[in-house]
Amino acid sequence: MALPKWTSDESRAKSRRRRVTKQERHVASDIEGQAHPASGATPYKKGDASNADFLVECKSTEHLSFAVSSILLQQVEHRAKLQGKLPALHILLAQEGREYVVLRWEDFVSWR
Repeated sequence: MALPKWTSDESRAKSRRRRVTKQERHVASDIEGQAHPASGATPYKKGDASNADFLVECKSTEHLSFAVSSILLQQVEHRAKLQGKLPALHILLAQEGREYVVLRWEDFVSWR
């Protein structure tokens, strides 16, 4: 008996891509900015969304936890610096529907 189509790797990949695109558009709308084409994979527009102040990298997971590595934070910081913006990391824990933002402490303290 063949497995249902929705269990295929391709189906899961499409579902994940739709969730990620929806997250990026949601973030862009909330910050009154714009989502970047190809999730920032172009050479001229890095990050997933931005506004006048922030460059946001979006990450999501279906798990109950998400590990934030130093390398990831450095990448977000570097990309934001190149565009003269503050770095922000948006994390969606999709299973719970909860959203979080990671900022550098000095940006958090001085941002008003």
